[in-house]
Amino acid sequence: MAEKTRIKYFDTLKFLAILGVIFLHCFILKENILIINFNIVDLNQIGRFGVPLFLLISGALLLNREIELKSFFKKRFVRICYPLFFFIIIAYLFNIYARPLVAFWYCWMVLGAYLAVPIMNIFVKYASEKEIEYFLAVFVITALLYQTFKLFNIKYSLDLNFFITPISYLILGYYLSTKEFDKFPNKIILISFALFVISTILKMKFGNFFDIYPKMNLSSTLDLGILQIIQVSSVFLIVKNVYSEHVTGIFSSVKGFLETNIVNGFILSVSKASYGMYLVHMLFLKYYVRPFFKTLTLSSTNMVIACFAVFVALFLGSWIITVILGKIPYINKISGYA
Repeated sequence: MAEKTRIKYFDTLKFLAILGVIFLHCFILKENILIINFNIVDLNQIGRFGVPLFLLISGALLLNREIELKSFFKKRFVRICYPLFFFIIIAYLFNIYARPLVAFWYCWMVLGAYLAVPIMNIFVKYASEKEIEYFLAVFVITALLYQTFKLFNIKYSLDLNFFITPISYLILGYYLSTKEFDKFPNKIILISFALFVISTILKMKFGNFFDIYPKMNLSSTLDLGILQIIQVSSVFLIVKNVYSEHVTGIFSSVKGFLETNIVNGFILSVSKASYGMYLVHMLFLKYYVRPFFKTLTLSSTNMVIACFAVFVALFLGSWIITVILGKIPYINKISGYA
């Protein structure tokens, strides 16, 4: 059976998403608690768009589709659960994580989001563009309000939990993938890049906003703050518009580079391996990377260099391992390579 046609910018987004996840993990050290500051900035914030970007991609690919519940859940849950359970068993057997069910939180969050996809799909299919924009406007306003309340320690009773969940990122991803904001993609790229830089700098200053759920005693591992929404949306729009047929100038050269056989092949391979890379790198992160950094006594500059070196090694190593596992009969079912 011929492979279904792939949309190139989605593969590039998956490439950047797993790149961002591994990058931020290499700059969060000391038993998952201390964020290396280097007396300047929290560099991990550069890669914080990774997890929400995966959600945006899922929303773009899964919403406004014809969904048959049985086949949808069988396909999606098998793809997520088989590799997840395999790596949880490995983590238990080698005592890599004391609580591997918690360590792989991202996978459980995605499964929860998938449960909502058939319901959100009905909303998206029958809602007008203005109705979808209304939902997203409340999402953005809610994130802004709760982040402001938390930042200034303001007491409140406003409960808008429904709008600040992974589901909102799904709908945002669908909207960004279908909305044509401008016939001139160069302008969108430049504006989006500026917003990415500004939001990232502000995140470096103010940090993450995980626990913004009111009245529920919940602390989400997913950042639902307004700065995160801006950062990840900017990445999505940059990549989408770079691949536009109307792109010109230097961005046209970037598009040409991305579409060369070697680069496009590498991006495609990483895209297919992205889920497996997430699972593989989580094991190496705990078993090798964090113990390695505990032994280092380096200056800030040398620590940055060490983090970048480990990031490159972890990214390439997890990719190679996932690709190899994906080519082994039977093992490929649990490799996370799709």
